[in-house]
Amino acid sequence: MILLHTLMLILIEYWVTTRYTLSSISMTGIPVTNYQEILDVIGSWPNSDCNPYYYRGLKKDFSVIPSIAYPDTSQRLQAEADFKSYEERTITAFRNHLRDGFRIDTYELSDWNLWFLARHFGLKSRLTDFTKDFTIAFQFATQMSGDSACRIYCLNSAGIMHRLQNELGDPFSFNELCLIQPSLQYRETMEKIGVSRMFIQSGKFLHQSIKTVQTSLLEQIKPEHWKVLEIQAKYFAVIRMELQSTFGIDFTKPLAVSHVIDGICNHINQSHLWH
Repeated sequence: MILLHTLMLILIEYWVTTRYTLSSISMTGIPVTNYQEILDVIGSWPNSDCNPYYYRGLKKDFSVIPSIAYPDTSQRLQAEADFKSYEERTITAFRNHLRDGFRIDTYELSDWNLWFLARHFGLKSRLTDFTKDFTIAFQFATQMSGDSACRIYCLNSAGIMHRLQNELGDPFSFNELCLIQPSLQYRETMEKIGVSRMFIQSGKFLHQSIKTVQTSLLEQIKPEHWKVLEIQAKYFAVIRMELQSTFGIDFTKPLAVSHVIDGICNHINQSHLWH
């Protein structure tokens, strides 16, 4: 009897664990073909303060992981120490480039502000961008998907801790899974540099421990806090026109104008993989 009871407990624990893990990994996208169907899924006006979601738009077959764990990087970085060392080397190189080429010291960037700026220009890190503006997520998703299907991952803000930048300590020793709101100083600093893309994208940065960067965020945040919209390429134009008429957006304008710092970050990403 005791053996049977123990076996039942083991099976229940296995069922719960497997159910959670499998549903996270193979989360089914909800197909949508027009703007009204999008509203039906997320429940309210997508950009309103009452709407609880933050959005990330990706090509359908892309994983919801930070850039430091993308295949071109993770194939060379295996252990946790490798990822941490790479991250420290690249952010140091980025700081040096800004100091020497852009006199960045005059802007008194904190370590967190430096990380946020670097991420926007493509420096690989554990940070993942999420936006409060649905149209931005849609534009990113469709631009990178071409003729393939895309997904828009809608993260309910109730499912994750929110932190203010000024509450945090050293970025390299901070290990909490949370959404971080950049400080006002960060925005003012970016204005001085002449960078506008931060304001356009109106988002937060999802931070996670370096230990978990290779694990999809769908596995780290419970399934009930996600809505995953799946859009086939043949519906991109229809939804784009509906969003344009609803929000008055000009989708012909790029989300971010190319900047010399983009090239610097790309060079840093590649060159420090070989150390």
